[in-house]
Amino acid sequence: MEIDITREQLRAAALSLCALALAVCGWWWLQQPATPPAAVEVSSSPTTLETRPAEVVVDVVGKVKKPGIVRLPFGSRVVDAIKAAGGVRPGSKPGINLARFLEDGEQIVVGLNADASASVSGRLNLNQASADQLQDLPGVGPVLAQRIIDYRTENGSFASVSELDEVSGVGPSMMANVADLVTV
Repeated sequence: MEIDITREQLRAAALSLCALALAVCGWWWLQQPATPPAAVEVSSSPTTLETRPAEVVVDVVGKVKKPGIVRLPFGSRVVDAIKAAGGVRPGSKPGINLARFLEDGEQIVVGLNADASASVSGRLNLNQASADQLQDLPGVGPVLAQRIIDYRTENGSFASVSELDEVSGVGPSMMANVADLVTV
């Protein structure tokens, strides 16, 4: 079986194949995203783009509505961590640099006084804290702060953080909120 193809037929077939290839390339090009590629991050830290974590995990404590562990995308700032923890409690000021980049594993202490009553870990010492300092804890107002001080005066120093539960007005919910913020 012999196929007779003329030069014009061969040329027409080649042009058709070229047109089809161009159409496929044009379709593929139009399917690409319209946004330009993201800028490459330049960092002075030894972490490279290939080895950096996808997220950072930080512990937000102090004058925030929901203290605790927060997971955020790599490159987030302190202000993002505070927002993730429900924001600063009404009437409070963060007292820290909100624009600083977060580092994985750090603790963000929001609005607590860093004085002699705070331990090295940033926790408030129940046996030394004043009423004003106790009010920096979530859910502790002037009345409850005075009850804590009265309990301490009547019963001596707190032997453990769990003993705080014996103060009238402190329940399981409050203990869950303040247990990681205080020490004895």
